[in-house]
Amino acid sequence: MDDRSGKGVHLNLGCGDKYCDYFRVLKSDAGMRIVVPSLENAIAAYSVRKLQWFSDWPRSNRSIGGRFSNFIFCDGQHRNAFDFEYMSEMLLGAGFCVVEKSRPGASRLYPPEALAPSENDPQDPPACLYMEVFR
Repeated sequence: MDDRSGKGVHLNLGCGDKYCDYFRVLKSDAGMRIVVPSLENAIAAYSVRKLQWFSDWPRSNRSIGGRFSNFIFCDGQHRNAFDFEYMSEMLLGAGFCVVEKSRPGASRLYPPEALAPSENDPQDPPACLYMEVFR
């Protein structure tokens, strides 16, 4: 994310080798913010059939299974689904030393105003898993 623009970078997090590349290119005192659909919260919403929790973007489905799949896999754009433990396992295995769960608008890396344009998560619980990792 560029602090001045508030824009992020969309990365493919589906392949294990990518995490080593992310670790390799970061400076030794640097960190990275990761925001992905929350598998844990999606399962909770699915299990109580909370249709309204799931967005119609990018594809509108009427069934709870269709809405769950659309949310997690983003109409085929995402190849994997993550909860905190699974993402931590991948990141720690790649060499990151610190993996922290975060929340919308709260960061050790960026000021709130840099996050505000993209982190307005109205769902309860949040639709996304927010994490920060450090070398």
